[in-house]
Amino acid sequence: MDLIWLTLNDVIKKVCKGAESSHSKIIIARQTLEALETLHELGFAHRNVKPHTFAVGLPPNDHIIYCIGFGIAPPYRDSKGEVK
Repeated sequence: MDLIWLTLNDVIKKVCKGAESSHSKIIIARQTLEALETLHELGFAHRNVKPHTFAVGLPPNDHIIYCIGFGIAPPYRDSKGEVK
């Protein structure tokens, strides 16, 4: 299990202070969407997507965005893989 450092909300408010580059925004958006896509592929819906529910890892994984806070994420597929 990897350790996390700051939530995406913290990164936006404290680290970037609104001055992050367009390239950084694209990377953040892509990784955030990939995390949600992976969760969906596993058959779960997050239902609480916001900057507080994503975090960056501690160095040397500080370039990776992790999806957190999905304790209320229900499965949306049944045992046969069909959408409920």
